[in-house]
Amino acid sequence: MHHEKVASGIEGADGQVLVVRLDLEDLGTVEEAADTVIEKWGGIDVLVANAVRWGGDGPPRTRASGSRTCRWRSGRP
Repeated sequence: MHHEKVASGIEGADGQVLVVRLDLEDLGTVEEAADTVIEKWGGIDVLVANAVRWGGDGPPRTRASGSRTCRWRSGRP
Protein backbone atom coordinates (compact mmCIF):
# COMPACT_ATOMS: atom_id res chain seq x y z
CA MET A 1 0.00 0.00 0.00
CA HIS A 2 1.09 3.58 -0.63
CA HIS A 3 1.13 4.56 3.06
CA GLU A 4 3.61 1.76 3.81
CA LYS A 5 6.00 3.08 1.15
CA VAL A 6 5.72 6.63 2.47
CA ALA A 7 6.22 5.47 6.08
CA SER A 8 9.26 3.43 5.05
CA GLY A 9 10.77 6.47 3.33
CA ILE A 10 10.29 8.62 6.41
CA GLU A 11 11.85 6.00 8.66
CA GLY A 12 14.70 5.55 6.15
CA ALA A 13 15.48 9.24 6.56
CA ASP A 14 15.68 8.77 10.35
CA GLY A 15 12.22 10.26 10.85
CA GLN A 16 9.39 9.04 13.00
CA VAL A 17 6.08 8.02 11.55
CA LEU A 18 2.77 6.67 12.76
CA VAL A 19 0.15 5.67 10.23
CA VAL A 20 -3.32 6.13 11.67
CA ARG A 21 -6.42 5.07 9.72
CA LEU A 22 -9.76 6.70 10.29
CA ASP A 23 -13.11 7.38 8.67
CA LEU A 24 -13.80 11.09 8.28
CA GLU A 25 -17.52 10.36 8.43
CA ASP A 26 -17.18 8.64 11.83
CA LEU A 27 -16.21 11.06 14.63
CA GLY A 28 -15.38 8.13 16.92
CA THR A 29 -12.56 7.00 14.63
CA VAL A 30 -11.23 10.56 14.45
CA GLU A 31 -11.10 10.78 18.24
CA GLU A 32 -9.51 7.32 18.43
CA ALA A 33 -6.84 8.38 15.94
CA ALA A 34 -6.09 11.53 17.97
CA ASP A 35 -5.88 9.44 21.15
CA THR A 36 -3.45 7.03 19.46
CA VAL A 37 -1.12 9.85 18.43
CA ILE A 38 -1.34 11.55 21.83
CA GLU A 39 -0.61 8.24 23.58
CA LYS A 40 2.51 7.67 21.44
CA TRP A 41 3.95 11.20 21.40
CA GLY A 42 2.11 13.14 24.11
CA GLY A 43 0.42 15.58 21.74
CA ILE A 44 0.00 16.80 18.20
CA ASP A 45 2.19 19.66 16.99
CA VAL A 46 1.48 19.50 13.26
CA LEU A 47 -1.38 17.78 11.50
CA VAL A 48 -1.57 17.37 7.75
CA ALA A 49 -5.04 16.37 6.65
CA ASN A 50 -5.08 15.51 2.99
CA ALA A 51 -8.16 13.36 2.60
CA VAL A 52 -11.73 14.46 2.15
CA ARG A 53 -14.82 13.25 0.39
CA TRP A 54 -17.62 15.74 0.05
CA GLY A 55 -20.66 15.20 -2.02
CA GLY A 56 -23.40 17.55 -3.08
CA ASP A 57 -23.27 20.77 -1.08
CA GLY A 58 -19.78 20.44 0.44
CA PRO A 59 -18.80 19.51 3.97
CA PRO A 60 -21.47 18.15 6.28
CA ARG A 61 -22.60 20.15 9.28
CA THR A 62 -21.12 18.59 12.37
CA ARG A 63 -22.70 18.06 15.74
CA ALA A 64 -19.28 17.61 17.28
CA SER A 65 -18.71 21.20 18.39
CA GLY A 66 -18.50 20.15 22.05
CA SER A 67 -16.29 17.12 21.52
CA ARG A 68 -12.75 16.82 22.83
CA THR A 69 -11.46 16.67 19.25
CA CYS A 70 -13.01 20.05 18.41
CA ARG A 71 -11.67 21.58 21.61
CA TRP A 72 -8.24 20.19 20.72
CA ARG A 73 -8.46 21.79 17.27
CA SER A 74 -9.34 25.17 18.70
CA GLY A 75 -6.70 25.03 21.41
CA ARG A 76 -9.30 25.77 24.08
CA PRO A 77 -9.78 23.54 27.15
